[in-house]
Amino acid sequence: VIVIRFFNILWLYIPCVVNLSIKQYIQQTMAFRVTFRLFLVWLISIIPFTFVFFGVFGLILDPYDGVVADTPFAIKVVLSMLQSIYEICVGLAQIASIYFAFFYAKYEKRFLN
Repeated sequence: VIVIRFFNILWLYIPCVVNLSIKQYIQQTMAFRVTFRLFLVWLISIIPFTFVFFGVFGLILDPYDGVVADTPFAIKVVLSMLQSIYEICVGLAQIASIYFAFFYAKYEKRFLN
């Protein structure tokens, strides 16, 4: 419960990325219900990418019985590149989903005018 309670602190960089005040972010996400929603939005945004990339990793490692140590160097490089792409995609998806779930409706008029 404590981890979920302070889960909003992990995302302090999101208001900075979308040019919002950190003070407003803390005020909007201090309630436990909102923090729990934030946790659920994070899970929803990360799970699809995780399944897709684990499937791709499994397909690449399948000829080597799933053992990374037995794979050729080129395959290890490809896996490292895919892992980097995975991290970037997850980060972008988290920022976008949390912003649209919590801030877009409130600030869309400010950005559109």
